[in-house]
Amino acid sequence: FLDKLPVKALWGVGPATVKRLAQLGITTVSELRTFPLGALKDALGKVQGAHLHRLSFGIDERSVEPTHEAKSISNEETFANDLFDLPRVHSEISRLSDSVGKRLRGSENLARTLSLKVRLSDFSTLVRSVTLPNPTDSGKVIARETIALLDTIDLSIGVRLLGVGASKFSQAKNGLQLSFDEIGTNDREWRETEDAIDSIRSKYGPDSIGVASTLTEKGLNSKKRGIQQWGPESSK
Repeated sequence: FLDKLPVKALWGVGPATVKRLAQLGITTVSELRTFPLGALKDALGKVQGAHLHRLSFGIDERSVEPTHEAKSISNEETFANDLFDLPRVHSEISRLSDSVGKRLRGSENLARTLSLKVRLSDFSTLVRSVTLPNPTDSGKVIARETIALLDTIDLSIGVRLLGVGASKFSQAKNGLQLSFDEIGTNDREWRETEDAIDSIRSKYGPDSIGVASTLTEKGLNSKKRGIQQWGPESSK
């Protein structure tokens, strides 16, 4: 498939090299491959000539850098009006946790450490974290554990921002999430429900089904990355 590509498609071939190759009658990778190697080295120099000759055959000796993997997954929400109602705070944490759990399952990761970020009305920011005995990708478990972290925070002056995060990953395919004997029947059954919810969402959209905490007067309001409830896209 390289033959019909222009030489500028090859790595390291800039405008000056393209111009020099054109002077040699070389405009495609196919023409570069059939051009005498000795003449190519004379025109471009031994190193670059040999390098481009190898590339024309699909040979690239550069080391491959591994894809960067996320070390954490988080969602947060800034509110137009400070929250004072504790049930509402719990509901928002559950909504954020549902989104974090969905992203964990989508990336086939389990998280052992969960964090809760709270910014109060005076703009002070508090972060609390917990390390789980068993890693999880369940939004229900994430919500339960992060809501429990509120016990150490005084929310009386109002909450401006909430955030839920997950880190210390292990791969779900390793089967660690299947230690269901240790996590209780209710969590196991709900984890199976979350798989069903993910399947429906992937087919019909993120707001087609969800947990009760995402239900508002206007319908489901699942957390979407980059969208604030009060922002320009909040009414969509």
